[in-house]
Amino acid sequence: MSSCEGAWSKHATTSRTEKMHRNRQKIAEEILSTERSYCATLRTICDFFYNPLIEACDSGRPILSRKEIAMVFSDISTICNLNENFLKDLQEKIESYSISTCLGMTILAFVPYFRMYRQYVGNHENAKVKSILGQLSDAAKNTSFKRFCAETSSTQKCLPLPALLIAPVQRIPRYQLLVQDFLRNTDAHHPDYLDLRKALEAIKDTAKFVNDAVSKSQNREKIFEISSLFLSNPGLLSPSRWFEHEGTLMKQGSDENYYHFFLFNDLLAYGKEIAFGKYMLQKKIPIDAAFRVRDVSMPRRGSSGGLFVSSPKTNGTWDFGFQILNSVESMQVYAKTPEDKGEWMCAIERVIAEYRNVRLPLASLATSLPT
Repeated sequence: MSSCEGAWSKHATTSRTEKMHRNRQKIAEEILSTERSYCATLRTICDFFYNPLIEACDSGRPILSRKEIAMVFSDISTICNLNENFLKDLQEKIESYSISTCLGMTILAFVPYFRMYRQYVGNHENAKVKSILGQLSDAAKNTSFKRFCAETSSTQKCLPLPALLIAPVQRIPRYQLLVQDFLRNTDAHHPDYLDLRKALEAIKDTAKFVNDAVSKSQNREKIFEISSLFLSNPGLLSPSRWFEHEGTLMKQGSDENYYHFFLFNDLLAYGKEIAFGKYMLQKKIPIDAAFRVRDVSMPRRGSSGGLFVSSPKTNGTWDFGFQILNSVESMQVYAKTPEDKGEWMCAIERVIAEYRNVRLPLASLATSLPT
């Protein structure tokens, strides 16, 4: 015990402080018990699923390919080793718990390493990983992977693999809740208070870092998926591009054709469906200073001046219009329902605001820098 901890403990005798101490000890014990349980889950994944699958590859009788194993389990061994070390340090502090015990520095020392969860969490949300784990559903055919997982869960009396693999995804948000509760029950004059505040902020930053990385990964997948819908490469892939919205709109003109529109943070693209689910790119329109959206309150009219009541092709009115004004091709389009129209206008206004508030100032700053 440090001298400041000892000095503080002599004065921590009020009934309020004693109540906080009791609550604090319970939360500390919960932190330790949940970490023990979590590490046991990680060890189960490594010893009874991951390692045997790697050994099967080494023996020339693979159950999953090495690439599939890497996608499903990511860096689970490294995460397991990290958290077992974290558990060891927590045990040293909490098993000899006293009123002056400090956990803030212990937690703070490990939080930067929790950023390695980014790849694991990102892979867990990957469509290919979901497809591999889909082999374990009751409806899936009886593959060697399904048999291996069923036999392992039965022999080890553990949860099914998908239920085990979700644990690392949930752990960082769980840390945030536990440390937040621990801080709430720590007196502001306790020697641990400031370090706990720093630890909580570091955990929040780490959670945001991991979540942002997952969002970026999912966005890349979505843009790849959209690109694959076109017969030829539409040139949509860009590190800074972000998918926002998509849907079919009727574009007013001489032929009044229906097109599928894809809105990104910096681009509006649309194509004509020429085969089931496949499109021919018509045009790409940049989101720039000229890009605007304007409501059209009047219903659409036919060439004879009468109101369009319905469209035999689509079984809908397509009567809810708005204008997309830009430097390439301004157009008037119609959505099938007022809800669709509202979603489109909100999405377009959102990307316009992002351009004006973020991208335009950054572009202006870049041009003002000396070369």
